[in-house]
Amino acid sequence: MITLAQARSRVRRNARYKDTDSRLDDPTLDDIIYEKELVLRTQLQEIAPSYGLTTVSGIVLDADCAIDLSGGECPLARVYRVERLFPGVGYREVQVAHYANPNMHMIPLTWRQEGCKLLFGPDALPVGETIRVTYWTEPGQTTVADDDLPIPSGTESVLTHMATAGLYARDGDDDRAQQWDARADAELARVKPTLRMQHGVQQIGGLARVLGY
Repeated sequence: MITLAQARSRVRRNARYKDTDSRLDDPTLDDIIYEKELVLRTQLQEIAPSYGLTTVSGIVLDADCAIDLSGGECPLARVYRVERLFPGVGYREVQVAHYANPNMHMIPLTWRQEGCKLLFGPDALPVGETIRVTYWTEPGQTTVADDDLPIPSGTESVLTHMATAGLYARDGDDDRAQQWDARADAELARVKPTLRMQHGVQQIGGLARVLGY
């Protein structure tokens, strides 16, 4: 793990900024670190798919046939799986709607994502259905210096290298930005096997559904 204060210190050291340098205040650096944190978490959805997943069960669809996941403690970043409850059987996966015709009636129930909402079809048929949603979360920006950043163990250097690249890009030094991006890519490749072992996904009757393998 790495705290926000530790990440600030590493990035400043990488970019040869002193802690007292007035050209780079904490809020500016925090914004760069958060931007790269979100990029890293998006990459981890393929490499370490179980990291950052949360599940909400027992959602009964009302007349809107929609689920809003924008609020609460775990805001939606991207949907991993949507399931429908069959009484006496359990939850079974729901197919994604056809991109050109989401109300196609060949399939009994489909879903599609629009922003932080999940919309179900066809039309009003899903009213009363019970749904379970598994999705990747998007944490808010860390602002307390001693708080840990929400990234998995082993990716600390990946994040600080990415943030260093972002800082150099802000300063207009594209060559150094590319060099630090390359270092971040190399470090991520090095820790990828461990991340896959720790945060892979396996499910349903012994058949593996592992993203990024």
